[in-house]
Amino acid sequence: MVGRVVHTLKIDGPAVHTALAALVDQGLVSRTPSDAHDPKITLTPAGATRFHRVREGIGRITQRLYGGLPTEELATAHRVLATVTERANAELAS
Repeated sequence: MVGRVVHTLKIDGPAVHTALAALVDQGLVSRTPSDAHDPKITLTPAGATRFHRVREGIGRITQRLYGGLPTEELATAHRVLATVTERANAELAS
């Protein structure tokens, strides 16, 4: 799990562990005993509530940004953004 976060957010492992510790301290996630370097985490009920609230907010913003655009234009935007993301990841990896 830590490796996936490091790759996705382009941050280092210690920063991920620090963020996870903060989420545990806030009662939003709990750690499942496993490999200490790659802990398994689970949302707590409070974490699930927060997650759903954030997700709903993102959904409203996304609707305002993309709502009403023709399907073909959305597909083109998706392809362009995917290509730019792929190129950015390649640049960051080199």
